[in-house]
Amino acid sequence: MIAEICQEFSNQIHWEILPGHLILLIEPGIIHFSYPDQFLFPPEASDLNYDCEAMFHFKDSLYLFSKNRGLSTYCKMYRLPDKPGFYTASLLDSFDTHFWITAADISPSGKSVILMSNGGLWLFTNYSGTSFFRGNSRQLTFENTQKEAVVFVSETEVYMTDEINFSVGGNLYDIDL
Repeated sequence: MIAEICQEFSNQIHWEILPGHLILLIEPGIIHFSYPDQFLFPPEASDLNYDCEAMFHFKDSLYLFSKNRGLSTYCKMYRLPDKPGFYTASLLDSFDTHFWITAADISPSGKSVILMSNGGLWLFTNYSGTSFFRGNSRQLTFENTQKEAVVFVSETEVYMTDEINFSVGGNLYDIDL
């Protein structure tokens, strides 16, 4: 899946789902959405919980994870249908990650979810259905650099990248969970 969430003027997801390893020439779909708990545009500085860089596709839905640049350290999880249209995202749950969440993925089997921040990974397992935050959670910490992307390559292995920032970073990491 290739996606970009645009928030300058409105919440929109421009997305393409690329099945398997085949690259198909398709017209990207646009999902316009609003958050059910956002009432001010833009929100107050203490409530900047609507920035979103982390998402993944699972079954028939897109799962969005807030970056939360406000006073709270909780990441909120929202769900949207994976079809173009106009929607209000469903607020499903939240979890105290202590850091800004910048990437997320779900394992090929759907049995593990990973959230990434600049300070570590949160691995969620043994959950029921899509209650990802209600199972077991484990934090893996590492050097604090600007982490930007994570992807499962198998049930027990992820690739992770960080950006170059002041000559630090720009790496691809292979992590065994």
